[in-house]
Amino acid sequence: MRRALIIAAKDLLLLARDRAALFWIGAFPVLFALFLAAILEGFSTRTEVALKVAVTDLDRSPVSAEYIARLERDENLDLRRAPHEQARALLRAGQVDGVVLVLPGFGQRADWYASGREALRVESDPSRAREAQTLAGMLLEQGIESAIELDLMADPRKSVRVVPLPSLSRKPSSAELVTPAAILWAVLGCAAAFSVSLAAERRRGTLRRMRALPLSNFEVLAGKALACWTTCMASASLLLAIAVLGFRVHFDQGLAVLLVCAALSLCFTGVMATLSTFGTDERSVAGAGWATLLVLGMLGGVMAPRMIMPVWLEQAGAYSPVRWGLVALEHALWRGGPAFAWVGPSMLLVMVGLALIAFGSLVLKRSAA
Repeated sequence: MRRALIIAAKDLLLLARDRAALFWIGAFPVLFALFLAAILEGFSTRTEVALKVAVTDLDRSPVSAEYIARLERDENLDLRRAPHEQARALLRAGQVDGVVLVLPGFGQRADWYASGREALRVESDPSRAREAQTLAGMLLEQGIESAIELDLMADPRKSVRVVPLPSLSRKPSSAELVTPAAILWAVLGCAAAFSVSLAAERRRGTLRRMRALPLSNFEVLAGKALACWTTCMASASLLLAIAVLGFRVHFDQGLAVLLVCAALSLCFTGVMATLSTFGTDERSVAGAGWATLLVLGMLGGVMAPRMIMPVWLEQAGAYSPVRWGLVALEHALWRGGPAFAWVGPSMLLVMVGLALIAFGSLVLKRSAA
């Protein structure tokens, strides 16, 4: 085991001299976390959605004019009045999210929102179907608010109350929301860096010379795996320290977070061992490795939110170790719940990691032979 530790120390020393690898392992995850936190601060932690809308009044009645004035006072809408053709041109140019038509006869029905007849029409961009549905709900809400002010009906919105998840003792901050994704990016960077370095040593004959020494294949591969695991843990620990000291992130289950990071590091150590066999030199391994890691990241939900994924893509993501790590870290950091919520994904990470290490070791042994 002492020889494996020496090999691991040698790899860590070489990594410390590689500035490009250090960027992907240390600096990039921090920058990614800051960028994503800024987005979440302005979106995920707020309830309002600002939509750009063009409106055309085809009714031209006092009632329709008052309704459009209500829409203009809504802080969640960026409204502009325009003739129909001009409004359509704005929509085609992507300058607005939708066009609202106040149809003729709108002012003749005070309860247009409950009449069952078309009173408003929303013309939308097919690529912005979600925004169109949100806009339709906001238009209906304005009609209901008008009826409430006129004492024509009770406020139905009071019948629904939004509360946090029962297992949450407090609302997580944007920094707590992005910490799991940042840790995943750090681990992905470690796997990519070590897979390339292993391919470089194989091409330069370093591995062959090491095998000429009184070293077993197990000691060589154990040293490589230990160096990768140590780097993954160090990167995760650095990000956790930055989150705690710089952004006052609070961990509900500190031990669980460390155990999940250990399992995650083991899994991507196995990913590293497998990626290093994807080519004969550094370039091929780097290209194939990053392509594989980006696909895993996309399926896992650290590149695109799962809520915007199609159903088949979200289901495919259930087989990504990135998804397992993300779920386990979220439960350990702020979601809470039973212990199996993070223990189960961690066990999957450990099993996959061991299997991939064995597979990578077998391929490397055969290539050396």
